[in-house]
Amino acid sequence: MPKPIEYTKSEGGQYVSATSRYVSTPIIIYEGKLAYPIYKNKPISFNPKDQHYEITKDVEYRPDLVSNMFFGAPDFWWRIMEVNRMKDILEFIEGRNIILPGSSLLI
Repeated sequence: MPKPIEYTKSEGGQYVSATSRYVSTPIIIYEGKLAYPIYKNKPISFNPKDQHYEITKDVEYRPDLVSNMFFGAPDFWWRIMEVNRMKDILEFIEGRNIILPGSSLLI
């Protein structure tokens, strides 16, 4: 029998950084522990502020380094992955052309 999930009125912002994908996600209680429901990708719309970048050998498998280079913080690696519809860092390979999201997508 599945364990019950208890929904709370709390949001993730009190437990994660302001750049986290879970910042406005509701908190649930599962098996007596705080947790987040499964993250659902947001719809992606491209804008003129998007940039194109070719992944180089020195940043292969490291979207956090690309985030740090372009946005000044490693925290937006997950948005780069999401915009480029990548599910695993093993897809973040040398020679692949990616889109770096405009600043409006980083919120």
